[in-house]
Amino acid sequence: MDRVQQALADAAAELFVTKGYAATSVDDVAQKAGVSRRTFFRYFATKEEALLRPILNSINGLAACLEAR
Repeated sequence: MDRVQQALADAAAELFVTKGYAATSVDDVAQKAGVSRRTFFRYFATKEEALLRPILNSINGLAACLEAR
């Protein structure tokens, strides 16, 4: 995950915890990450994806490590 994508994922996670998922908009996430709404959509199709993709990446990384053992 590159720097901007990570910043967006971190901002989304923080806002979902503090404001709640339903009350957090894509605009909120983009603003917190210091990017435009358009930039958000270069990295994620939806706010759901901003939340889930980092989790799935972690799970896939863990699975790869376990497989290598």
